[in-house]
Amino acid sequence: MRFAALLFAYLIVIGWLLVFWPSSSPAKTESDAWRRTATGWESVEEWEVKAPLHRPLHPVLVGSLQLGVSIIALMAGDDAERRAKEAAKSEFS
Repeated sequence: MRFAALLFAYLIVIGWLLVFWPSSSPAKTESDAWRRTATGWESVEEWEVKAPLHRPLHPVLVGSLQLGVSIIALMAGDDAERRAKEAAKSEFS
């Protein structure tokens, strides 16, 4: 169980660090200045851009959480040995 807790903590820290990893998107070029829209060509600079209300969760963070929860669930799962001991006790009683 200690291993699962350490692995889970490690994955949380890695996921949290990856949220702040710099983006690998290419730099804006001059050819990116205009876009074709339904009303014609428009300059990107004229668009009204609203800042996001909150920072969305990074997919790596969500995946790390899913992996941690599934590992813990798998480790906590099978109780066949306990059931076998209880069945053996009840047979002798």
